[in-house]
Amino acid sequence: MILSVKLDGTNELELIHVSSGTFEQGSPETERGRKADESLHSVQLSSDFLIGKYPVTVGQFKSFVTAILSVS
Repeated sequence: MILSVKLDGTNELELIHVSSGTFEQGSPETERGRKADESLHSVQLSSDFLIGKYPVTVGQFKSFVTAILSVS
């Protein structure tokens, strides 16, 4: 699921829903170029969360700062 949030008249943020659960993180030992700190292990997400679909732009960050400063 993708959620679009309007930050102001020109900036919008697309968020992706990530469900709780377990997944495998890291690389198998046989993977070429694998580093020692990339061992395969299970990760448990205890609750759902939203994450940005794309990196935050300068314009989006400026909208965020402006909104925060207007609340203070």
